Amino acid sequence: MISDCASCGLFSVTQDSEECVHTNRPGGLIVTERAFALCGFPAQAHILDVACGTGATVNYLADKPGLKALGMDRSGKALAGAQSEPARLNLLRGDVLRIPIAPGYFDGVFMECALSLTFEPLHCLVEIMRVLKPGGKIVLTDIYLREVIGDNFKQVISVSTCLAGAMTQEEVENLIAAAGLRTLAWEDHTALLKQWMVGQIFRLGSITKVFCQLSAEKAQNEEYAQALNHIRLGYYLAIFEKPLALETPEVNDG
Repeated sequence: MISDCASCGLFSVTQDSEECVHTNRPGGLIVTERAFALCGFPAQAHILDVACGTGATVNYLADKPGLKALGMDRSGKALAGAQSEPARLNLLRGDVLRIPIAPGYFDGVFMECALSLTFEPLHCLVEIMRVLKPGGKIVLTDIYLREVIGDNFKQVISVSTCLAGAMTQEEVENLIAAAGLRTLAWEDHTALLKQWMVGQIFRLGSITKVFCQLSAEKAQNEEYAQALNHIRLGYYLAIFEKPLALETPEVNDG
């Protein structure tokens, strides 16, 4: 299951909003376009966008000649705010832990700003691999913990819907290895996250207010925001490949 981003204080599914880091991604489609270029999908490729939100990526992929794009999200509210004519986009309501698609169907799967929202990330990746063809590619973009000061950072971010599942680069790479995927690319795009944060500071008035909006209501105070200031967030693009021959990994999220 993926956490409901609507519980984030910056959540919005309106097309013109640039509020929530998960529904309005840093840089917009800049990193999506970069990932698409790196993947080199074949003609007539079938692509799934997991946690598609209001359909920005599906809309982008639908414009690619010959490409067959499907967007899936567990939030009916997000799907109802699709950024294009509903008949133009193929959208499906479903959960990433139980994707209602036959095995080995897709050439590629995008999961943008969503892995950190999952409660069972390894299970999610295993299920994504199930519907991916051997040699198919998984595109991940997400926030990550670029630098942490002190030992209580997990406790600090645990009250935030948007940040509770954020991992370090090492943790993400360990997760990918446990899933049996092969890494093709890892790129840091933190500059785009910083631009997004500057926009939020300008809108809300201070970095403290931004961090408070990213937290649960009970933690919206200056002390919590100051604790978050000891965490340096980053933003990454990672591309992984499902091996041609793959043993099903033993899933244990603890």
